[in-house]
Amino acid sequence: MATRIREKAEARRKAKDNRPQGIAKYIRISPTKVRFVLNNIRNKKVEEALAILENSTRGASEPLIKLLKSVIANAEVKGFNRDDLILKETWVSPGPIMKRISMRAKGRSDRILKRSCHITMILDDATSGVETAKTNVNTAKTKGETARKGSKTAKDSTNKKDTTTAKTVASKKTEKVEKSEPVSEKVVATKKVGTATEPVTEKATTTKKETATEK
Repeated sequence: MATRIREKAEARRKAKDNRPQGIAKYIRISPTKVRFVLNNIRNKKVEEALAILENSTRGASEPLIKLLKSVIANAEVKGFNRDDLILKETWVSPGPIMKRISMRAKGRSDRILKRSCHITMILDDATSGVETAKTNVNTAKTKGETARKGSKTAKDSTNKKDTTTAKTVASKKTEKVEKSEPVSEKVVATKKVGTATEPVTEKATTTKKETATEK
């Protein structure tokens, strides 16, 4: 049991995302308002994203600036270069909603929904993306070469099979012809025997005629 738990923990540790990231929870802003700002800074360099947020007039830019600065600090602690960092992934998920009411006329009330959200940012090194793209291109090339080699070998094997089958068919035909030759001789012999018996029947008919004339 302990070994299984240890193996699961090691697999979880290997599959863990080691990129610098940060999460801001329970931010008292609607997720749609934050999403408008995040769409403008996604896949941008860190300095460019900070400049966009600092010059933005939307209310969601303030918590995003704090979160982005904290994620940059985490990346620098891990040894990343600030100039090579880009905002690789960002998303917003809805948080708990506080429900309140506002009084209306005639004793009625309307519902007020005070929404909150959780913001996540993940940074990555721009140079690592270029290296991964190169490796992907190389792997695609190797896969294409292996596929071509496989198609060539398949064609060669099919051609060999076709030639062998043609040879076997030709050999079977020759064997059939050789076997059919003595059969034709037998047929000829039976025909000869039939022609030999024909005069015997003629003799029998003549003897019948002679007996009829004698009478």
